[in-house]
Amino acid sequence: MRDQNTINTLSQQVANPFYGLNSIYPKTMAVSDLLRPYPEFGDITETQPIGYSWYHALQVRAEKRFSRGYTALVTYTYSKFMEASSFLNAGDPAVYRSISQYDRPHRLTLSGIYELPFGKGRLFASHVSKPLDLAIGGWQVNAIVTYQSGPPLGFGNAIFNGGIKDIPLPASQRTVDAWFNTAGFVTSSSKQLLDNVRTFPLYFAGVRGDGQSV
Repeated sequence: MRDQNTINTLSQQVANPFYGLNSIYPKTMAVSDLLRPYPEFGDITETQPIGYSWYHALQVRAEKRFSRGYTALVTYTYSKFMEASSFLNAGDPAVYRSISQYDRPHRLTLSGIYELPFGKGRLFASHVSKPLDLAIGGWQVNAIVTYQSGPPLGFGNAIFNGGIKDIPLPASQRTVDAWFNTAGFVTSSSKQLLDNVRTFPLYFAGVRGDGQSV
């Protein structure tokens, strides 16, 4: 829940004890900034090789090799991509394990090549002259169709009063106006969270954007 008293206290401007030491220090600063480790340095960025990810997949492939003028290929991948590469809160002691924003559980690809049966050595017009063969022979039709699941969605540091498992909606209930259950979210701009310990997940495997097809 939003704690307005805490927000007011931490955002209060007080005299900056570091003012005058360097031209970058303003005369006042927020109480929350004074409570940070090494407040005299402002923001400190540190990079550590502590993140990791893992990926599991089942891959299936069916192929009709090229013969009689055509070939076809079908591939399907069922996978799960997890990662622990960021912190849910800046002061957390360990990275947060979550479904990856790049997770695409289903990917189906169909492709094929068909040689048109016209020209020398083909089923039709096999005895045409060379100039005509150059015009109608040697043509192919190629097609590739790909479908994959959409990305998992995240809602940031949101105020949510309800059960997390109730957020996804069954596919039969999703519409353009109601893609997921919004009943537990507080959307008022005057009630956004600040200076809180976040527990809301980064992404939801059950709430995804549109799938992609090419």
